[in-house]
Amino acid sequence: MTFFDPAAICKTDGSTLYGLWNQALIFHEALHGFYGKGDLDVQRALGLTIDLGSTENITVFLDQKILGGKGQPCVYGN
Repeated sequence: MTFFDPAAICKTDGSTLYGLWNQALIFHEALHGFYGKGDLDVQRALGLTIDLGSTENITVFLDQKILGGKGQPCVYGN
């Protein structure tokens, strides 16, 4: 089970830069559901800087290492 704020998902085709970011963001949230771990544990497992104030580094990591690094965060209105 994965929870996310629908407002954080761009309304765009999956092959666009925003669509690739959507995939990385959903993958990020799915890791929590699959492993039952919070952001701190996921950051630690991926070897990332531990920063609970901003966990976007998890999404960036997944975008770069899994999805080819072409994603771009949503901008309001996209």
